[in-house]
Amino acid sequence: MKNIDFSVKIQHILEYDGRYPVEAYDFVNNAVKHAIEKIESNRMATRRHVNARELLNGMISFACQEYGPLAWDVFCNWHIYSPRDVGNIVYNLVREQLFSTSENDSPQDFDLNLDLREALATPFRHNAADSRLDVPIIV
Repeated sequence: MKNIDFSVKIQHILEYDGRYPVEAYDFVNNAVKHAIEKIESNRMATRRHVNARELLNGMISFACQEYGPLAWDVFCNWHIYSPRDVGNIVYNLVREQLFSTSENDSPQDFDLNLDLREALATPFRHNAADSRLDVPIIV
């Protein structure tokens, strides 16, 4: 029943805001769950609110895990280019009561100086010094 409710609410969002496809909403929903689980496992804490920075960090980690070096390409396909795009999706989900916020939260929390492209590429950067092969030289 919850998946049906989620799907219906996403379809409603797309009626008034068609900037992002269904897949982007599904991803952000799963990324929030991932971020919360990651925070809880690191702190052995109970379920709690995550702020925009924590959500973005969890989302980046989840995207790299799910899509590897193609994560940026996937985001571009979904029209997610900046933290502000993630904030737009989050607050559309809040508007449909699929997510909740605290009284201190606002969409402007996602106006962060974070280069998503760089953040998604960093885990996959090739370091030439780490890849030297010990190949014997034949004389």
